[in-house]
Amino acid sequence: MDLKKEKIFKVRKANIKDAKFTFNLFNENVSNKKFFTKKKINFNDHLKWYENRIKKKFFYICYAKERIGFLRLENISKKDLSVSIAIGRKYQNKNYGKNFFEEILDKKIIKKYNIWAFIKSKNLASNKFFKTLGFKKKENKYRKEKYLKIFCKVKSER
Repeated sequence: MDLKKEKIFKVRKANIKDAKFTFNLFNENVSNKKFFTKKKINFNDHLKWYENRIKKKFFYICYAKERIGFLRLENISKKDLSVSIAIGRKYQNKNYGKNFFEEILDKKIIKKYNIWAFIKSKNLASNKFFKTLGFKKKENKYRKEKYLKIFCKVKSER
């Protein structure tokens, strides 16, 4: 089902009111060992970090009747962004993440960048997710950890 065409969800830039949601979803993913961070964070530390990130304008929220997930892009060079995406458990495996990410990739401001995904090798769901979106396994100059798989979506391929 193409959730974008059905208007099942909307996308907007993250704001300060999303801090608690992103905090809870981040810590849930840490608990499930989906993120590189192994330690949960406290809310005050998250809030400081979060306030800085939403100023950079590459932090998005997917929502319907409630928030579904977040997607954050970070500059790693003038032409490259890294991606972090998290979808709430009850919305996983229902194409929300895929459709949410595709909508972000279609944004004019994002189209001028290559998008890099750094994923734990053991995170099979994320590996499959990025391959489904057309990301290809690539060598990179940014990270070299052995437990990592790296995928890239090159701007000319979109």
